[in-house]
Amino acid sequence: MKPNITDGKYIFLSYAHKNCEQVKRLVETLQSEGYHVWFDTHLELGEKYNDTIGERIQNCEAFMCFLTKEFGESEYCRMELRMAAEKYHKYIVPVYLGNQMKIDEALSPGMVLLISDANAFSIKGSNDVDGFMVEVRKSEVLNTCKGKQSGVQSNPKKHFIATWVVGMVFVILLGIIIGVFVMNRKVPDDTGHDSSVASDASVINNDSSVDDEVDEEVIQEIRQRLQVAEVGDIVEFGTYLQDFDYPTAIEWIVLEKNDDELWLLSKRGLDAKPYDTSGESTTWGNCTLREWLNNDFYNTAFSKEEKRMIPKQYVPPHKNPHYPEVDPSNGTIDKVFLLSIVEVEQYLPEEEDRRCEPTPYALENGAGIYQETNTCWWWLRSPGHGSVNAAYVDFDGSLRFNGGWVDLSFSAVRPSLRLHP
Repeated sequence: MKPNITDGKYIFLSYAHKNCEQVKRLVETLQSEGYHVWFDTHLELGEKYNDTIGERIQNCEAFMCFLTKEFGESEYCRMELRMAAEKYHKYIVPVYLGNQMKIDEALSPGMVLLISDANAFSIKGSNDVDGFMVEVRKSEVLNTCKGKQSGVQSNPKKHFIATWVVGMVFVILLGIIIGVFVMNRKVPDDTGHDSSVASDASVINNDSSVDDEVDEEVIQEIRQRLQVAEVGDIVEFGTYLQDFDYPTAIEWIVLEKNDDELWLLSKRGLDAKPYDTSGESTTWGNCTLREWLNNDFYNTAFSKEEKRMIPKQYVPPHKNPHYPEVDPSNGTIDKVFLLSIVEVEQYLPEEEDRRCEPTPYALENGAGIYQETNTCWWWLRSPGHGSVNAAYVDFDGSLRFNGGWVDLSFSAVRPSLRLHP
């Protein structure tokens, strides 16, 4: 059993050496189906060991750990898992070699926390090779580490047919792309270039109250408060149920100030919602959380005077820098949106700045919280490692590039918007 990595993507395998025989059949099957994997075989402990392990974890595409009682007892296994999850934010795949509940009892609370949002699956032991491979093949990220199956001979006839089929598919896809291009609208992004916008993106909000008669004195009073705000200030704008009794003023952090525009992010997590409830692959452009923000939240939180100050904005489709192959889809036109990974790194560069407390109302609605710091997880609009995951900020302020399942309901919502006061 030897590593078979090339210059491309690979899976780092972590396991207790006492479980080598249990893991062997699973690893051999991975390699026989063309998956590139790396694992420690005969490294000596010490500086060389740490350097090599650290480099392999840093450069891997996915980190697969085979969880057993022995894994939890191994200092080196614990070190590898912490490095993959905390330092390099890798795509974690925990594989339970046995009963998950019993193994979790043998692991430390810290280890269980590190794998709590990962894509874990259990198998019945080393004999359940078929069950193991069924789960592996489902993973988009793991499949990027796959090359040719070992021992498979090329068939010229099949190669010709495959080439013809690929050519026909290319022609069909080209026609579809051209059709979509024609249907899509073009709007300028913040760099001055044209960017595609989904054809339904501009109809997310059907509010008609912006045409109602407004109180100009109220608008003037709001403008006077906002126009003196500077980057980093806390301003009040809109109201939302936060402490149960009645709606109170929403506090916002000023992220950016231009001549006639403020970019705001809510100071606290205002609610707890799944990113998407459709049960299908999703992006920011078609997720249910975007719809809720631009309809229910928008109409609940802002008066007709305040709505006059919230213009429709082009929201760019920033890719996940750790998973650039995951398509974030087209840009959107929104009044309220979530930050992307790129924007968080730019405007909230320190983890301390990203930590967020939920409101009592958000807690009541299921927002997850870390008791020691009273801070919560909050969604970003960027995709995670696949089309059913969305990135988020963890309770300690770290970015979770892998993302969480989009149907999780315990992640808090921090709306963001741009104002023209």
